Amino acid sequence: METLSGLKDKLNSLGDRFRRAGGDPSATPVTRQAAAGRARRGKSPKFSVVAVDFGASSLRALQEQDGALAAVAASPVAGRVDPLDAFARLEMQAAELRDWIKQGLFKGKRVVGVIPTEGLIAKHLQVESIPGLDVSLSALTMAAEQLDLPADRIVHRCFEVALVRTGGVLRKEVVSFCSPRKLVERLVASMQRVGLDLVGLHAAPVGLAKTFADLTNDSVLVVELGARQASATVLDDGRISVVRFAPQGMDVIDHAIAASLGVSVDRARAARERHGGLEASGIASRLENPLPGGLVEITPASGGVASSGAPVVSGAAAPVSGTDPKSLHADQAVAEVVDELCEELMIAVRYHRGVFPSKRVSRVVFTGGGARCLDLCRRIAERLGVAAQLGDPLAGAERLAGIDAVGVDLSEPTPAFSAAFGVRTCPVDL
Repeated sequence: METLSGLKDKLNSLGDRFRRAGGDPSATPVTRQAAAGRARRGKSPKFSVVAVDFGASSLRALQEQDGALAAVAASPVAGRVDPLDAFARLEMQAAELRDWIKQGLFKGKRVVGVIPTEGLIAKHLQVESIPGLDVSLSALTMAAEQLDLPADRIVHRCFEVALVRTGGVLRKEVVSFCSPRKLVERLVASMQRVGLDLVGLHAAPVGLAKTFADLTNDSVLVVELGARQASATVLDDGRISVVRFAPQGMDVIDHAIAASLGVSVDRARAARERHGGLEASGIASRLENPLPGGLVEITPASGGVASSGAPVVSGAAAPVSGTDPKSLHADQAVAEVVDELCEELMIAVRYHRGVFPSKRVSRVVFTGGGARCLDLCRRIAERLGVAAQLGDPLAGAERLAGIDAVGVDLSEPTPAFSAAFGVRTCPVDL
């Protein structure tokens, strides 16, 4: 006959096996104790909404369980659907998200998303400060007039930035995000068709502000290097002050390389990623330069040497494939795009200085899939004359011991998840 002690050991062993099978949070003794407490009280694990970035180049999603990161996933778009057909891409991404949920990767059907970049516009407006005036409605009316569109064709959100005095009149500086209603309605319909409930939808800069809300006591320029466009978001004490979108996304750079070298865009993209990606940078593991707030230090190039051994030239991208005439031509083509992008970023910085004369941008944080091209990040930082860091939102997040990761290498920085990580805490008010 088994002793009472032996039976207790068996029960404990079975309990451990059950918790491991269920992905119980056991990364630290604290989370194990919390899980045991919930079990004693008969409480089920609490899952957050699924946070999703419907990116032009990749679908990205994550979810928390009891406040700890439980699952992350990414799936590229290339080769599966026409990259220029936004509606087809959203249909495919909605179906893939449903499949992930059916497979048990994510729990529940509630989704909060990042607004697709197609057609998204940011407008800085100054609304007269009148007691009782609906600032959001006034901003929508002004934005619709400037865009020459009926207000009912726009999905609009605005954020108050500061009080400014112009022409002796006190006004509220606001940032308005405007997206085509047709695109938003199509996304909502796509989600409904696969049985999911889109409960929140927010512009990427709003998610970025949430992700880096702890970067206080200074002004920070957050640059998102996306496939279709880049964005500049200036944060003051973690709050949005300035937003500007620029058309010089990574697709523009890849097309410049392709045209110069006479190769396909896919080959040009592969060459760029191979040369300037994380593997070539020496910081493939975030453990080498841990920083608080989910950041990895990037040393701005200044008269140094790029990872390929080629001299660094301000404003120019590092050589793509060598020093032959074609490669030099490609370098020049990319340098022109980088120069244009830097000018767009400087417009945002100068506008911030005009609204807040006493403040100065002290550093730049790079996010988005293009931030993996660290040579590009270094050159932009050098042009701006500020320190640079790489956004790594998943680095400091508490995780479950058995976190599920599909299509994501969690041993490397994850700048592409910066917007999705932030929207997980945004309002579910769609």
